[in-house]
Amino acid sequence: MSKGEDQAVRQVARSVLFYGDAWAVTQAVRHVVTVMSPRVTTEIATSVAQLMKLLRQRQQAGVVLCLRPHECVELLDRLREPLRGRAVQIVSETVYYSDLAVLAALGYGTPLALDTLIPWVKAIRGLATGAPQTEYPLAAFMARCQRRWRKGATRQARVRLLEGESRARQQARSGRLVQMIRREGGRWLPQGVSTRQWVIVRCLSEGMSPTAVAARMGVQKKTVSVYKQRVLMLLSGGDRRRERVLFRGIVVKEALQRYLV
Repeated sequence: MSKGEDQAVRQVARSVLFYGDAWAVTQAVRHVVTVMSPRVTTEIATSVAQLMKLLRQRQQAGVVLCLRPHECVELLDRLREPLRGRAVQIVSETVYYSDLAVLAALGYGTPLALDTLIPWVKAIRGLATGAPQTEYPLAAFMARCQRRWRKGATRQARVRLLEGESRARQQARSGRLVQMIRREGGRWLPQGVSTRQWVIVRCLSEGMSPTAVAARMGVQKKTVSVYKQRVLMLLSGGDRRRERVLFRGIVVKEALQRYLV
């Protein structure tokens, strides 16, 4: 192999692939990576089939998925094997507790909220003065990519096209996954939240009235309100502005599932 060919191979190897269901979000995250890591090749896959093709071509590439995990359970499950061994980062517009539960259940890492990247997007586009006052949110992901690139060629998980499956089969698998995650939803609660408190808040988030929840759990209505406030405070890290958002995304719902192609 000539020196030029070797450099070309290295350039392709040092790449990051992007896929998402919102073009503007995906493009913004890609732009940040391109500016912060100018020697890295970046490319957006416009479909799941194209993502699979790129994964076969670029066996060392890192992958950024710009998705709402609580709406894409079936896809994330199917992507587990093709992404095995790679550096993977999930970026979500808003990180709900249900997102954390989905990713923990399926073996993915901690997601990154889009809000953490906004200061970097603004600074890069000249919409803000000075550098962001926070650590680069994708630093850990890029470090994982660098370690993989330095390691060189390794045995890659088999990548197959995720095509030809009927919507009925996708929905059936999605239903089983959602029910599994809902059953296990209390496993990833922060310290200080009991299973009993979690069940109370979950019932409230699914439309039960405080009176009905109190009767079902054998507690006073006032206790239901106290537990709700406590659980949401702990899930939001003390940020009361996020409590309403968290409450809407407390559990995974089958009705919200989307089937991307």
